[in-house]
Amino acid sequence: MKKMFSIFAVVMAMFALTACSSSSAPSGVVNDAYDAFIEGDYAGYVDCLNQREGVTEEEREQFIEMLEMKGAQTLEEKGGIASYEIVSEELAEDGQSAIVKVKVIYRDGSEKVESNKVVKNDAGDWKLSLDK
Repeated sequence: MKKMFSIFAVVMAMFALTACSSSSAPSGVVNDAYDAFIEGDYAGYVDCLNQREGVTEEEREQFIEMLEMKGAQTLEEKGGIASYEIVSEELAEDGQSAIVKVKVIYRDGSEKVESNKVVKNDAGDWKLSLDK
């Protein structure tokens, strides 16, 4: 039993570490973010964001709580997300940002195309930008 628990713990740790791993393409981080959001992993979603320097752990936790409330409300109104697909990825000329369009299909049958701005951070990783 202890061995089974240890294996489970290792697998879960690996999953947590890859929730929003660095991506070599803008659509990769968008996939990671949408998957985290759908699974209710709001901390994983926040890991996909391009965060400003100096954000405290308390501010991060407050943002996660706000996302959880807003996310739950949005998903409840539409019955949840049935699926999503990347529609397009447009890389800026300088290669430092991109717009990734995603078609979201809700369980109530409605659909929405969302535009996601993605930027390359100082470490060279693609992250979702909250800036418009």
